[in-house]
Amino acid sequence: MRSELIFRAREKVDNKYQLCQTTAKSTRLLHLPTTSTTVTINDALTRLAGDLCCLRPQVCLLSEHIDKHRVED
Repeated sequence: MRSELIFRAREKVDNKYQLCQTTAKSTRLLHLPTTSTTVTINDALTRLAGDLCCLRPQVCLLSEHIDKHRVED
């Protein structure tokens, strides 16, 4: 359920605005044309919450890309 994912992600990101922005950026980076946007949003929130074992393999491969951009910002 997405509300549970949001609450778990809120434990890592305190600021609601920052959580929204980070989720949106992650979703844009992780989205694959063959999947629905809702699945991608859930994957982004799961990753933000730190539950990497729940993600699709494609998302795990792209997680390094997001980390690089986060370090550069």
